[in-house]
Amino acid sequence: MRDLNQEVLGSRLRQVREVLELSQKEIANKLNCKQSSVSNLELGKGGSITLLLKLLNFYSSSSFYIDLLFSEDFYLVEMNKNMTSSKAMREEIINRSLEDYELKQKAALSELSENLKRAAALVP
Repeated sequence: MRDLNQEVLGSRLRQVREVLELSQKEIANKLNCKQSSVSNLELGKGGSITLLLKLLNFYSSSSFYIDLLFSEDFYLVEMNKNMTSSKAMREEIINRSLEDYELKQKAALSELSENLKRAAALVP
């Protein structure tokens, strides 16, 4: 992802934590670190790579596809009562990806059409 930075990643980490309904203190206790360290990561102020990896592993074990944190089209897919298998989660990701693709394709075709009209207007 070209625009990923500490602030964006931190915000996404916070979103995952909030979906899991955990406080920073609870995460810190589970990872054996300080709450302020978790806060610094979430605020984009930096932190240790060790803590970041622990956090990513913890969230991965909570049924989240952590690789989506690094995607341009970030969204959360959470295992819930209706998604009792990894197959259901994959289907949800595929469906959302198809929706995103279709929206982007329509926007690109619209932009192309406008550009062609502008180009045609320039031809004498």
